[in-house]
Amino acid sequence: MRDAICSRSVTTGRSAQRFHTLFSNSKLMQRVFLAALAVVLAPVAASAAVTIDTFSAPPQTVITSDGGSPQQNTVVTGVLGGERDLRITGTRGEGRVNQFGNDALNFVQVSGGTALLRSVYDGIDGDAATINTSGLGGFDLTQGGANDSFLLSDVTYSGVALRLIVRVFEQGALSTVFTDFSTVLPAASDFVGPVFIPFGTAGAGVLSNVGAIELRISDDSDTPRTGGQNLTIGTFAAVATVPEPMSLTLAGLLGVGLCGGAYRRRKQGVAA
Repeated sequence: MRDAICSRSVTTGRSAQRFHTLFSNSKLMQRVFLAALAVVLAPVAASAAVTIDTFSAPPQTVITSDGGSPQQNTVVTGVLGGERDLRITGTRGEGRVNQFGNDALNFVQVSGGTALLRSVYDGIDGDAATINTSGLGGFDLTQGGANDSFLLSDVTYSGVALRLIVRVFEQGALSTVFTDFSTVLPAASDFVGPVFIPFGTAGAGVLSNVGAIELRISDDSDTPRTGGQNLTIGTFAAVATVPEPMSLTLAGLLGVGLCGGAYRRRKQGVAA
């Protein structure tokens, strides 16, 4: 009965025979299943992801040195809000941030130095010194609840422990009122990979009504970081890390199909 239902629901005649032959080849079906699984379990980030910055051209370089005043640079580019404001504060040693124009942001702090980097997205205002908390116009980073994390992709890092903070300002709020989302990169000599910072539940209202965003490279106390670091970030985005329920359902059906094919093959082997 199962065979008849399967045949009617998929195809008939020669096509049905080809379908049954396909499912009897367990090695082939394993390859098909794994390829399909990779597709259906891909996060909904593909459709809901919000790219905040790809750190592409034009290039920026900002340097600070011993006891120097905060250095800043603004450039209009294809980022969220249309403008990236880089600001670096140093109290000792040299801190340097480069956006090379080759799709990467690089922050370098000499050993024994102290520096704090801010990359701000608050609309086109030509001002890297202050934050316009209405610059993004109440943008929804969650895209209707689909996105659940910030993503820093293609991260490479070496140095002492470092904290990455995404500071989000609600539309029209005071610049002293914000919600922080953060993670710590432990001391490392060769870290390579993506870094996810979950939204959690605390900032749900803020994330759907965003006026400005600030990416901060700091330490655990959110003060300029002392020590040597070399950090590179490829892309800054808001993404979904949990598959849609339909994707999970399809994955389950694919698994059932694969098991059914293996069972059919074993049954045919016994009958022979």
